[in-house]
Amino acid sequence: MFKRFFKRKINTDAFTNLIAEGSTITGGMTFSGTLKVQGTIQGESGVHGASANDPQVDEDCLIVDKTGFVNAPSIKCADLVSAGTLEVQEIRCRGQIKLLKSTTIKDCTIYYNELEVELGATIHNCRLINMKMSDAASAE
Repeated sequence: MFKRFFKRKINTDAFTNLIAEGSTITGGMTFSGTLKVQGTIQGESGVHGASANDPQVDEDCLIVDKTGFVNAPSIKCADLVSAGTLEVQEIRCRGQIKLLKSTTIKDCTIYYNELEVELGATIHNCRLINMKMSDAASAE
């Protein structure tokens, strides 16, 4: 009945980096590959994939599990899959963002190209900006 819109599927079972449940990372974080967060990140300068600084890189992915919590000024990566709690001011993803039903996001600006939100996800007081549409509007 419904057609899948995403061009490629994100494998949430395959990851190269893990912050396990019960672990807390404090400070800024940069990662490459796939980072799965089951614990807590308290970032002062953000959580950034390698693609945040290099537009040629588009393979980094942040996966926030149900037990995962990210409190940082920003998340910048190619792809984001969340089932946890995100307390960030800005999310910027050039690829896909998938917010599962247990996700909670408040007071955030979300820049996306492809966005999927499952029924039940809590998105409160967030501004959604489609980067494809805003780029097209600024080019006119």
